[in-house]
Amino acid sequence: MDQQGGPKDVNDNSLEGSSTVVEASNSDTAPVNEPSDTPPETTTDQSQPTSTNTPTTEPPRTTQHHFFNLIRHLNIYLLSFVFIFIIAIIVIVVVISNSNKTTSTSTTGTSTLSQSQLEKIANNNSTTSVGTANQILNIAASTIFSGQVLVRKDLDVAGSIKIGGGVNIAAISVLGTGTFQALQTGKFTVSGDSLFQGNVNISQALAVSGITTFSGAVSANQLTIQSLTLNGDITINHHIDTGGLTPSRSAGDALGYGGTVSVSGSDTAGTITIGTGSLPVAGCFVTVTFGKVFNNVPYVVITPVDEAASGIAYYVTRTAANFSVCTSSTPPAGQSFGFDYIAMD
Repeated sequence: MDQQGGPKDVNDNSLEGSSTVVEASNSDTAPVNEPSDTPPETTTDQSQPTSTNTPTTEPPRTTQHHFFNLIRHLNIYLLSFVFIFIIAIIVIVVVISNSNKTTSTSTTGTSTLSQSQLEKIANNNSTTSVGTANQILNIAASTIFSGQVLVRKDLDVAGSIKIGGGVNIAAISVLGTGTFQALQTGKFTVSGDSLFQGNVNISQALAVSGITTFSGAVSANQLTIQSLTLNGDITINHHIDTGGLTPSRSAGDALGYGGTVSVSGSDTAGTITIGTGSLPVAGCFVTVTFGKVFNNVPYVVITPVDEAASGIAYYVTRTAANFSVCTSSTPPAGQSFGFDYIAMD
């Protein structure tokens, strides 16, 4: 402040005094201040608050910072998909590589014996190996093996096989037609239809569980059949011998006192021998009971054996279990006679 109480000029070192009058310039441009030897003082406005925070300059962003910022904003599902896709590509490449190796290893080659190799085999007494297990040996000429031949794996024959000696085979399977001049086997099992065009000789028993059909003649020294059905005529060129159990008998009143009766034969055919006693009467001489009951009432045929039996008025009664020989008149006393019978269902 000066003596008059006015404000003091800021620049105390100015050459202009208080009495110096500065005339205003008519120029529109602002006056240019001449440079001073001392720097101008900075006037602080007391009415405006002074800020103590000095503005800081932000450091430049680097490439690494941008990369991590990008990774942080990526979707986790997208990363998982990319990872699985890469693993799948690796697996496919490994599988294709192994498949190519297997194909190249299993490729079967073909090997042909040369003349020098054949001579080597013929002149060498030891074991000679030709080719590998994956190769095929082609022999164009006919081949004779003087010694034994061992085939360690399957044997495929495109043509026919002719064997001059015996054959010992653990198991044989014939898919097509097989022709054997002589076949000897311990056990022969046929699951399908069989055709024998020649004679078949069976030294022991033949057991057939199903229906058997013979189109031609059947020759048998002895034929035992539980049940026989004949749809055509039957021709018997020899005797018919009936067998089976002998039927039982029971005496009737027509024999009289002391009379006897006996039966010989079987259910099918036999002979009845009768001996009357004293005081015989009309009635039945005997009742013959079959050893096995017929399915139906059989046909019974009675034939007198001698002249004495032919003079008797006889008749027959019958059931499925028995038959009786009777007379309708009083027979002679003390007389022996007989009857033959045949019984058929």
